[in-house]
Parts: sequence; structure tokens; C-alpha cells
Amino acid sequence: MEPSIAIIGGGVAGLLTAVALQRKGIEATVFEQQPAGLLHNCITLRTTAIDRLHQLGVLRPLLPYITTINYTETYTAQGFLRSRRTVTGKTFVLEQQFLQQVLRQSLQPGQLQTGKQCVHINRISGKPASLYFTDGSYAAAGAVIGADGLNSFVRKNYFTGNASLYAGYVCWKGYAEMPNSFFVPGTNYCFEQNDWYFKVTVLPGNKLHWQAVAAVAEAAASGLDASCHHVLAYFGNWCPEVKAVIAATAGECIKLCDYCYPQEVKNIVQYPLALSGDAAHPMLQQQDCMGVTQAIEDAVCLQYMIARYGITSKAFAGYEKSRVGQCRRSIGLQKIKNAETKVYSSIRTVLERVWRPGMVFHETIEYDCESRSAARATRQPAGGARNTGHLPGHLQQDARPVQWLQ
Repeated sequence: MEPSIAIIGGGVAGLLTAVALQRKGIEATVFEQQPAGLLHNCITLRTTAIDRLHQLGVLRPLLPYITTINYTETYTAQGFLRSRRTVTGKTFVLEQQFLQQVLRQSLQPGQLQTGKQCVHINRISGKPASLYFTDGSYAAAGAVIGADGLNSFVRKNYFTGNASLYAGYVCWKGYAEMPNSFFVPGTNYCFEQNDWYFKVTVLPGNKLHWQAVAAVAEAAASGLDASCHHVLAYFGNWCPEVKAVIAATAGECIKLCDYCYPQEVKNIVQYPLALSGDAAHPMLQQQDCMGVTQAIEDAVCLQYMIARYGITSKAFAGYEKSRVGQCRRSIGLQKIKNAETKVYSSIRTVLERVWRPGMVFHETIEYDCESRSAARATRQPAGGARNTGHLPGHLQQDARPVQWLQ
């Protein structure tokens, strides 16, 4: 039977959309061009996103893999402590592979088709859209949702006015296993210098997920690739912690993120086509908690609109109005936050120049792995012990997880 909705892209956005529609009895098939592999990215979620995952019925299988982040520590590139603070609000992290795995298991057999690279979409008014693939096959659908990432095939070929621009920086992501790590679970670490930074998130099993961002010229960015050599070329003179993490990362565990994408997408619907996830909001994908959160909100919004109005232009118009408006507000809030961060950074730089050595701005990291790990493990924050693991076991059995996460 031909699917009512075809979803191009089997990443988190595409799978979330399929699961959301399935819960309302709406038939959808996901077409993914890559084999059935899993990504090892680390994703950050706020309480709202956790609430939505519970609403979609996929939260409970994810509970063993969720880690709570309670602390953030910021250091200079040379390894001097700048600040240590408690995270306001609840922040959670988990590996993307586990989210993908749970979402795939939630689909019906045959609902996810891999090795299907779409090369053309034929749209005729009043008739189902036809999708053609590189293997010579085709499929028909009442509507097509492009959830195929930053460099979306659907957006590039069927939406106008969304020219890709250089973001102004390059970003590498990677993961490594370090049994004798000097980092502690439950804490985010950020080493920064001007507009450059190196972030480390600790997950159970001695796993470290890191993100390195360097502001370089576009000409220099075009010659980079996903290798330790190029990452060390920019971050090799930073503190030993940063170099140790990069050195412990295998080449196949490093990803160079796309650095050219539209800075704003003004329209995400041209019925019967629609965009979702990073394809719809590429400008938000590098912001903490933004990329996956927006994909979750897209899926829930599509679920509501299509369940209420059917596969119609009215449903898709309502989806576009809701999501574009909300993302513009998110962008505005992010710009305000970035401006505040720059002001704070300027003031902090001046203070660091005049602050007396030995104070908090110049607290040196202990570079000995064993002594640092022991010191960190025994250090207690004011008001109780540090949360270094999963959600409490008794909470995992609660029938209403939203309440115990708030």
C-alpha cells in the first residue's frame, strides 16, 4: 500500500515525525539514503523536550541512557578556571544512537526503508506526489516531508530564497573513551578563547563527547576535513586536557559539521512539501538544546495539524505559521543571549588582567589524571552530593515521568 506521507531522511527528525504520525494512525514511510547506521553524537535536552518524548511514548526506553547535567565549569585555553556554576533548570544529555535505536524500534516493519536516495519529486496538482530514487524505484504519497538535514535535498531543489552562506566558523564533533578521565559525569566543561571553544560532555561508560569550534576564514575552512590532524592544528597549543581528549579520539569518531547553510529559512511549506528538523531550521542546529528540540516540536506540531485537518494545505499552512514564528522568537532570544555573553566576556577579560593570581580566575587545573579524578569524585557541592549518574531508580518506575523531571 502506498504511504499517505513520505518522509525523506531517517535521522532523528524523520524518525520522530514518523513515530508522532503513527501514534495518530497516520501512515508514513521513512526513506533514508544511508545504510542503517547509528550516530554517536551527544544531544542535549531540556525539560520541555523530555515532556514531548514522553508524549510520543518513547521516553521510558531512554531512561537508562539519560544523564543529568547539574554543573558547568569554564576554563581558559591554557587551563585556568574562570567559573564554576550550577546549571539553572534541568538539562539532560544522551547519545543520539540510543534515541535513534528507540525510535526505529517504535516503527512498524517496513516503515523505514534504507538505501533510498531521492533524486526527484514530481508534483501534479490534485494527484499524489511521486518520488524517484537512484535505484530506479519510486513511491507515491499524499505529502512529502523533507527531514534530510542541513544540506537538505528537498530545500535546495524545491524551495527558493534559501541560499547557503558561510557560518563564520567550523565545528568538529567527536567521541572518545577515556578510562582514566579527569572529567566527572554530571558536569559540562568548556575551554574557551575569544570566539573559539572546546566543550566536553561526560557520559556513563567513560565516554567523552566533545565539540570544537574555531572562527576561521571561509577559504581556510574549505581545506579542512574530519581528522585529528586538522583539529590539533587549531587546538594543539591548548591545555593538556584538550589535547588528551583529541588524541584519544579515533579518526572515524570525528565529524566535520557543515559550515555553509541558510542563515534563515523564511518558508518551510510548499504544499504538498514541507521541511522539518535541521532542514527547516539550519540556523539553530549548532545552539545548545536547539537542534533536536526543534525537531521534536516540528514532529508534535505536524502530528496535531495533520490529525486535525488531514493531509491538506490547511494543515501544512498551520504547521508553517506555528513553527516559523516560534523559531524566529528562539533566534531573537539567542541573539540577546549571545550579546550578553560578549559583554560578560569583555568584562571578564579585563578582570583577568588585573585580578591577583591565586584567585578564582587563575585556579589551575591539576593535570595528573589520577589525583584530579580522586579530588573531583570526593568534592561535594554546597547543599548535598553531586549528581554523577542516571535518574534515580525509583523515579524510573513512576507512571508520570513529566512530574518527576520538573
